[in-house]
Amino acid sequence: MCFFDLAEFLDIPHKILVITPQDCLDIIPEVVYALETFDPLIIRCGIAHYLLCRHIAATSDVKVLLSGEGADELFGSYAYMQRAPNASHLHRESLRRMKHLHQYDVLRCDRSTSCHGLEIRVPFLDKKFIEFVAKLPPNFKLIPNQMEKYVLRSAFEGWLPTEVLWRSKEGFAEALGKIDLGDVVSEHCEKIISDEKYELRGETFPWKCPETKEEYWYRALFEEFYSIEKMDTIIHTKVYRTAAWHLTDEKENCKDDLLNIEAVRFRRRSTGSAKFSGVA
Repeated sequence: MCFFDLAEFLDIPHKILVITPQDCLDIIPEVVYALETFDPLIIRCGIAHYLLCRHIAATSDVKVLLSGEGADELFGSYAYMQRAPNASHLHRESLRRMKHLHQYDVLRCDRSTSCHGLEIRVPFLDKKFIEFVAKLPPNFKLIPNQMEKYVLRSAFEGWLPTEVLWRSKEGFAEALGKIDLGDVVSEHCEKIISDEKYELRGETFPWKCPETKEEYWYRALFEEFYSIEKMDTIIHTKVYRTAAWHLTDEKENCKDDLLNIEAVRFRRRSTGSAKFSGVA
């Protein structure tokens, strides 16, 4: 089912915004400025979000938007979370992700909209809903041979077409079309950042040193707009690099004592991908 059919099923208007790879590359400096971060995953997802909100503000009278932030964290539906050793570890990772959500997806969501004069509503982050889902048995979120967010999807049976309701999750940065945004940005960075300049990244950026040329570009853009000395205590990056079942000394943004289990470093390409890479 295409989204024209879905709009007809729900009896709502449907409009399409065509975004080209060049549009994405051209807008990145504005995205870095608006989001006030150089985290690669936030920026990648923020590109389409920023362009879409800019289009809505310029072509319609809509001022308030709905967004689904929080559902993946609450229900543990990211690819790496579904590979948790057990339901208890998945629950702890969900709590960790929720604790830092304001530094990542919610930050992107809020700033991508507010800079265009729009307001965002996030119903899955309603306090009562969070409290209810957090109290569900953890094994409701890690069900063998069932699709991620099975409990949430089941609640909408009859409200959405089956083809849409049980469609596999795709990360926002990857669900833009047939072209992988990560590949587009990586190829661009290879052209604008020389190997010689990248080799000196440790001297140029000794704090939170970039690990890829893509990260180098974002970091350079960020420091054109902001003083890193004034923001080093509020910049958070790569909360996705490790999970709550990893050892404490191998984690970012987690100071709790964890079980002494063998650590496996998952590095994933986007929020929904089953692939893992150095982008975190």
